Parts: sequence; C-alpha cells; structure tokens
Amino acid sequence: MKKLTFLIAAILGLSVSLQARDFRLVFGEDVPENVQGILQQRFTQMLSPYGINLSPDATDVFMVDAAVTSRVEIGGGQVAITVDLTASVGEVTQVFSLKGVGADEADAWARAAKQLLPRSREAESFCKKI
Repeated sequence: MKKLTFLIAAILGLSVSLQARDFRLVFGEDVPENVQGILQQRFTQMLSPYGINLSPDATDVFMVDAAVTSRVEIGGGQVAITVDLTASVGEVTQVFSLKGVGADEADAWARAAKQLLPRSREAESFCKKI
C-alpha cells in the first residue's frame, strides 16, 4: 500500500513539473515587422524543448527588442548590419548578437534573424534560466 501511495504521489508530482509554461511574445518597436515571423519561429523552436510555449493568450510576457549596433554599405549596393537582439522574461535577459548581409536593410535584417540558432549554447543557457 505504501508503494502504491508513493507511486501515485510521484506521478502527480511529475505531471505538475511537466506542465508547460505559456508566455505572450511581444516585440519592441525596433523589431521590423518583416522579421517578426522569423523570430517567432526561432523562439518557438528554442523554447518548446523546455516546455515553454508562446501563446497570444498568456499573461506573462516574453519580450524581444533589438538595436542595430552597426550598419555598413558594402560593394554591389548591399548592406551589412549587426543587431543586438535582447530577449527578456521577467528578470532573465539574454542578448544575441546577430549579423546579416542583404540587398537592403530589410533583407539584411531577415538574414540576421535567421542567424538566431535555437540550439546554440547561448539559447540553451537562456532557456535553462527561465
């Protein structure tokens, strides 16, 4: 009987610890609309293995803001940018430095956003802190 009680308690404890946490993804005004879908996908891929879901109905906020730290026009009319992308959940913050080169700034932004790798060491460290 004691073993059965322990087993039931263990299963209930496990199910509570495995419950997913939901956050509402909010982009700062410096994040262009053309890259928000890419970032939504990348953060979803990054967070889902840790039981974290991005949901428009959630009350807790997952904030993503950005700042272009450098912009250089290079040969052939292309633009190279470096973006510091800041992800924040409560007191946990991580800055991802991304670089992109494109035909214009919007294209460079999109290419930089694709450099956010969901399985990078930075991403894993960030997700474990949440």
